[in-house]
Amino acid sequence: MRKSKSLERIHNTEREFHDQLAEKTKLSQINIRGIFEAETAPETRYAYSKMENISNKRILDLGCGTGEASLYFAMKGAARIDAIDIAPKMINILKRMAAIKKYSKKIKPEVMLAEKLSYPNNTFDIVYGRGVLHHVEMGKALEEVYRVLKPGGVATFIEPLEHNPVINVYRKIAKDVRTPDETPLNYDKINKITKAKFKSLIHDEFQFTTLLIMLWYFLVDRVNPNKERYWDKLINDSKNKATFFRFLNGVDRLIFKMIPYLRRYSWYTVLVYTK
Repeated sequence: MRKSKSLERIHNTEREFHDQLAEKTKLSQINIRGIFEAETAPETRYAYSKMENISNKRILDLGCGTGEASLYFAMKGAARIDAIDIAPKMINILKRMAAIKKYSKKIKPEVMLAEKLSYPNNTFDIVYGRGVLHHVEMGKALEEVYRVLKPGGVATFIEPLEHNPVINVYRKIAKDVRTPDETPLNYDKINKITKAKFKSLIHDEFQFTTLLIMLWYFLVDRVNPNKERYWDKLINDSKNKATFFRFLNGVDRLIFKMIPYLRRYSWYTVLVYTK
């Protein structure tokens, strides 16, 4: 996928971008519950449901960012969460939040590469990642995920898809909130992933007609896509958009049932692997 590019250069670019993003992040902006409970985040709610009971489980939060997922898992009773990210300043934010929420004993944040995990084989019950695989060398990262998962363990990833032309226009406009090397998934990549060592892979897609809300942000509310990330705004704006979003999400499920081919034009796919 990235043979022509230096992986080290990509790592440096990703680290610099996400450190800069961390510098702009206020602790008060971190929405711990919203990411998994907002009506406008069906993809993360679905991903969480596939983890089943996380109580007393050991979890790896791959590409943890500011750590909303790690904090949520701690709140829900996970035994331990190892949270890794390429960006030191993102890790520092999570350390501060874990201390504030009194989860420092449960959450261990660490700077680490997804393609080179330092954990022993068969360490984790669950691996979770939101928007991380399309930033890394996917093959190497998944090999490492497989290695550190316990037999029967589950790995769940939420990833963007590349097929929708409207989303691709947004991506071209919103260059300041994206890294230059990220590569959203396509169905060919997903089919290749199924050939990995994992015992099984299921995937489901989300956000098709619900993208009308994104168009509203751009055309009506005039939200600058280079100043505010639309996917975060949608979660934080859940109360105002919940009714309309619930209706559109219902339309999505009906459309996907009737015309499965249209799934590829969704914003997100959720990949659920079992070792």
